[in-house]
Amino acid sequence: MKHSEFIIHRLFLYQGTEYICTDIGTRTIIAVSFKDVREDWWLYSTPYPGAMTESVFDENRLPACQPIERPGSPPPARTPEKPPVQASTPSPGPAPTAHATPALPPLRLLVLATAFCVLGIGSLVYCASSSLHTRAFFARATRAIATVTSVEDSTDTKGHHRYTPTLVFTDAAGKTRTHTSSLTEDAPRRVGEEVPVLYDPQNPVEARIEDFWNTWGTPLTSGLAGLLMLGAGTSVGKHFSKVLRQTDGNAR
Repeated sequence: MKHSEFIIHRLFLYQGTEYICTDIGTRTIIAVSFKDVREDWWLYSTPYPGAMTESVFDENRLPACQPIERPGSPPPARTPEKPPVQASTPSPGPAPTAHATPALPPLRLLVLATAFCVLGIGSLVYCASSSLHTRAFFARATRAIATVTSVEDSTDTKGHHRYTPTLVFTDAAGKTRTHTSSLTEDAPRRVGEEVPVLYDPQNPVEARIEDFWNTWGTPLTSGLAGLLMLGAGTSVGKHFSKVLRQTDGNAR
């Protein structure tokens, strides 16, 4: 195969092994082995599965490569042959150059990048709002000693046990209040255990166990989730831009 015949996501055969083209350099081709990639991979426009080793094909190895026709893969580029020149007729002009039909940029990548960024920004906004609410709660909160009355045992999606305690405390007005934690914990608390709590005197229903996880757990988890989703969206967006530039280069 010639260097000009390679296109991103093109399948080719080299020494009995199938490869898929992942990048095109000035004089080299970058590819990964196709044995671990599903045959309809490009229909899904997803990143390559797992950690795959890329191979470099220089100008000495390219002639030994052979194109492979598969459903869903772009057709190989072909250069038309020049018409024969008759001795008695003037030489015809240069034949038009045929370009391989470039693959459309994977729009699913753009949609995925946009979704990740929107969700990430939303989580960071919620993190900021929750942090401000927590600081305002601390400014007006009153401390009390609560007693654990029950502990609810649940299981998360990974099969790990999570525990939700229910507590009873007496507010400054002498009324008994019941509070169930909005966050689950790794270790169960003992029934009858005394636990310090913070509550809003103007709204005693709003109470929190006085420890780091129960006070700052919501802002922390939403902030981390926002950063992760924003980072994933940026990474997918960069990959989309790279594929788009390569598609434009092949079209020229």
